[in-house]
Amino acid sequence: MVVAVGCSGSASTSTSTSTSPSPSTSTSTSTSTSPSTSTSTSTSTSPAPSPSPSPSPSPSSLSAPHVLSPPTLDGLLTDPAWSSAPPIAITTDYAGAAVLSPTTEVRIVWTDDALFLAFDCSFDSPLTAPDAPPDVEYAHLYGYDVVEAFLDLDPSTPSSYREIELGPRGHTLDVAVDLSARPHGDVAWSSGATHAEHVDDDAQRFTIEARIPATAFDRTTLAPGDIRFGHSPSPRRFLARFPTMTPRPNFHVPERFG
Repeated sequence: MVVAVGCSGSASTSTSTSTSPSPSTSTSTSTSTSPSTSTSTSTSTSPAPSPSPSPSPSPSSLSAPHVLSPPTLDGLLTDPAWSSAPPIAITTDYAGAAVLSPTTEVRIVWTDDALFLAFDCSFDSPLTAPDAPPDVEYAHLYGYDVVEAFLDLDPSTPSSYREIELGPRGHTLDVAVDLSARPHGDVAWSSGATHAEHVDDDAQRFTIEARIPATAFDRTTLAPGDIRFGHSPSPRRFLARFPTMTPRPNFHVPERFG
């Protein structure tokens, strides 16, 4: 099973793994329920400091710790579960060139029934978001600032995988991708992911947390070694934890997933 996760907007990234703060801030939580419905609530709050283990190096595979108690999704990355996950620094773009700013870090943990992702992203220009309500999936969300997760059920069929896009303002999109078919994507598929976002416009930083249930991988439970993934964040610099090495920005290169 392959999972690819990333962030796209003024910076974008790509990653892979195997399972083994100030005034004028806002936090939102959302639940994806179907291709066209989700629930979202927003509250004003001040974030506590993020956990601060040292960023990990950039190997071709990464270890995500198993946790007994799942993190609470509030967009703040302060749940104790995240402290067990070393931050994965995204320091290259899609072509492998070094990118030092804006910064992006990802944390990953898993429980028996879900994979959890946390993104901590800086930005240096105003965030872009669709002029649409966040409780309705937006088909072209990839054109705005987003983080993306690509989930491959079977590495032996790399052209078929799942994509989840999460925007810092609460917008979402789930797609079942099949590069051998026309069209390539089925937007009727739903991962059942839940997520929470926090944006600090003064500090120019946003964080996103997501829970992806085992059912998104056609499983009832997860086990060590089940998942490998790549990811890409963007505020239009197209960062990639595992560069796709394409002539132009393109994260749909499953053979480059970690």
